[in-house]
Amino acid sequence: MHVILKILAGVTAAILVIVTGLAAFVYFATGEQVRPLAQGFASAALGRKVTIDRLTINKGWITDITASHLVIANPDWAGDKPMAEIERFAVTLDLSSLLDPQLRIPRLELENGTIDIAYGADDRVNWQSAETAGELAAPEERQEMPAIENLAITGIDVTYRNLETAASETVAITGIEGTLEKGKNVRLSADLDWREHDARLQFNGEQFETLINEDRPYNFTLYGDGLVNFAVDGTATKSGNLDILLELNGESLADIGRIIDVPLPTTANFSLKGQLLTAEDRYTLQDFSGTVGRSDLSGTATLELTRDIPKLTGDLYSNRVDFKDLAGLIGNDPDSFATTAETGETAETVDDNTSPNLFSNAAIPTDRLRDAELDLSYNAREIIAPTSRVEELSITAKLADGRLLVRPFMIGIAKGVISGEIAVNAREATPSADIDVALSDISMRDFFTDTDFAQEMGGTLSGALYLIGTGNTPNQIAATAEGGGQLIIRDGKISALIVEAVGLDVVESLGVLLMGDVPLPMPCAGLNFTADHGSIDIEKMMLSTDDSLVVGKGSVDLAQQTLDIQVEGRASDFSLLDISAPINLTGPINDPNIGIGGESPLEMEHIGEDTKVSCQQILGERHNQVAETPD
Repeated sequence: MHVILKILAGVTAAILVIVTGLAAFVYFATGEQVRPLAQGFASAALGRKVTIDRLTINKGWITDITASHLVIANPDWAGDKPMAEIERFAVTLDLSSLLDPQLRIPRLELENGTIDIAYGADDRVNWQSAETAGELAAPEERQEMPAIENLAITGIDVTYRNLETAASETVAITGIEGTLEKGKNVRLSADLDWREHDARLQFNGEQFETLINEDRPYNFTLYGDGLVNFAVDGTATKSGNLDILLELNGESLADIGRIIDVPLPTTANFSLKGQLLTAEDRYTLQDFSGTVGRSDLSGTATLELTRDIPKLTGDLYSNRVDFKDLAGLIGNDPDSFATTAETGETAETVDDNTSPNLFSNAAIPTDRLRDAELDLSYNAREIIAPTSRVEELSITAKLADGRLLVRPFMIGIAKGVISGEIAVNAREATPSADIDVALSDISMRDFFTDTDFAQEMGGTLSGALYLIGTGNTPNQIAATAEGGGQLIIRDGKISALIVEAVGLDVVESLGVLLMGDVPLPMPCAGLNFTADHGSIDIEKMMLSTDDSLVVGKGSVDLAQQTLDIQVEGRASDFSLLDISAPINLTGPINDPNIGIGGESPLEMEHIGEDTKVSCQQILGERHNQVAETPD
């Protein structure tokens, strides 16, 4: 804010110098006679060349002056581009106010042109004049700032350049109208175009003299509609520090990220409110609260602009979170996820096939990952998921030198834990991502707590996986994934409703005996897999019941999002005479084809003669590692 005020003061001073130069000569000469005198006065006062192509004057105590193609040069260090190039500069002067402490300007107009704001080494700024020029340009007393009764600016592009970092930003002023009239509150309205987004601003504040002349805070309100809608009510000091109540709302938190140049996830609609405090280039939104989608969000966040790149730090909290509102954390659109609360359907009938892609095709924002820093923590007490409730979510995310590291993250779910770390590396031309996750003692009954068959489920799920891939989108990263893992369910049982949903002919072909509506016991189930260039190779997949063993092998192609898996059932004594018809799952992952029979039996090593087998026997030594509770 203090930078904006300095820029406004510098530009206003330049305009004041030009207006004063014009006023000093206008009454005694024609436009062409005044033009070289005004150019010389303004050039000397500003410490750089000022030119005017054509000057017309309508004389009187109320005098109209129009300058065509007004050009104010930049200092040598800022380059050849002019600091200002305005096609039409029109001012109406009240010459009777020349002897008053404050010059009265009934109307000031700027039409079509550019203004260049440049920062250089050693804190140099192009709107400041040389020392002698500053003495000429500065009014003897602060109250000599002109009173502009009607201000109109149209078609002006304002560009900010940082010559040290090569950063550049342009805001197109479609139109600004307002008043800086003496003794009256400031009123300004503006239509802007910034980063291909339209914005409309409304500013109301105390009379301008209060900010210029008095040491007390300046009261104002500011409303904006655009990429993010906001409302501001508070105070600003002459040094630019703010103490304001800030309200924000919009379609996604990612839009705030676009404004402050920090990568934030795509979310559902948000509405937040908090106290914004600033000191120099440090902005703190303190004790804010609000909603994101159907979830609550609160905390404190600070944006630091003291270095070449922005840094966002903060501690965020939620009491209750809707599962779909977290979809943006993995690059998906929150609106593509539906929970039972929204659909009114039981969880097992919710349609999850709303998108042909399992992973997002949204581009990873590599530029913002390389040009920003983060240090955020987030804790949620409860997450409402499609089939279960997550008891706790804890995330710490740090971004530095182009690498985003989420470590640790912990999800407390169904009396168990999912924990690990996720990293996104944008240091190379093509980004990479890896995930290292452990699952421990997740209760199957509690996982399906919001379903009709929760009480018929049993057992605990444990496992581990590590995957790494490269690509410009989550979809491309999945298509190049390498790694492996294992999942195991111990001492489980399956609801008869699920067995029935699979299909009686399919179940019978696997040699599984059903006992009416009684849940199917499942002492052990699990799979081992490896990944290579996006192809998941299921090395071993098995499910044991009291009287049979279901085995399987196959592959999942993450690039094509297809699967090719063969499953078959065997009696527990593993007699080759008891082989049942195999089941084949092929085609798209989200809508596979199921076929029975027609394939050769799977090869499988002999395990033993016992009617029951352990998870360790079925899935091998790796089970011992997975079964352990992760640190």
